[in-house]
Amino acid sequence: MLRKKKSLVSIPFSKVTSVSSVDEGRGLFGSTSELLIRSGADEFAFEFRGGDKAQRAYKFIMREVLENEP
Repeated sequence: MLRKKKSLVSIPFSKVTSVSSVDEGRGLFGSTSELLIRSGADEFAFEFRGGDKAQRAYKFIMREVLENEP
């Protein structure tokens, strides 16, 4: 049985410097996708089950970042 660590990461929208979404396609356990968020020198990777979930998160984050631009 495979075990993965799970964690929660809080990044204020004002500190996000870049966002990218990667669709990994179909794997052994179905479709997966990944969201990468850069904040300063740190980069955070989030893995999703389902090819469209990272894209939905990307759109949500970008909408918030662009709406709150000075």
